[in-house]
Amino acid sequence: MRGRPEGVRRSALVGWLVALSCIVIAAVGLQVSEPPPGRVQYVDGVRDRPVPYGDGSVTVGAVRVGQGLDDFGGVSRTVGMFVTVDVTLSASGSRKLSLGDFDLLSGDRTYAPFSIAGLGADPGFAERTTVAFEVDPNGIDGLILQTGRGEVVSGYHQRLRVFLGITAENAEQWRRAAVGQVLADGTNSRWALP
Repeated sequence: MRGRPEGVRRSALVGWLVALSCIVIAAVGLQVSEPPPGRVQYVDGVRDRPVPYGDGSVTVGAVRVGQGLDDFGGVSRTVGMFVTVDVTLSASGSRKLSLGDFDLLSGDRTYAPFSIAGLGADPGFAERTTVAFEVDPNGIDGLILQTGRGEVVSGYHQRLRVFLGITAENAEQWRRAAVGQVLADGTNSRWALP
């Protein structure tokens, strides 16, 4: 019985080694993409006001609450609450900016986005999206949107934090406002800066 030719065995081995190398490089890349402790610059912002970010700015705008989310034509429902936040990225400098890491912070809880398209603005343009989160309605006071993505400023990775305006005093109003509401999961819009 004849075995495979030597060239076929060698090329199969090379293929496996290349695949293994790609996996190792990807794993290392993911680890490196997280900024080291102490190398993160936290910048606090105010809703509806631009916060400096790299060569541009980020503006956290409208906040909406509901029990349903219109997601690509179908409606996702929750026993909790959906919170959507409009975010605008403006690249007023000479390089492209991007955002893709969004979290909603509530005390010691961190909510990951339910859905997000990510943001990327070319120089001279702005882009807006709506980020949706599914949250526990009993823990919404003090919600803070945190965002950033590897934009290095003076050797630090920036993380922007913006308080959404939900307090212990008005949280019940937000919970009541969510009842029966279906929110639009916005698509990105883009425009040239003046």
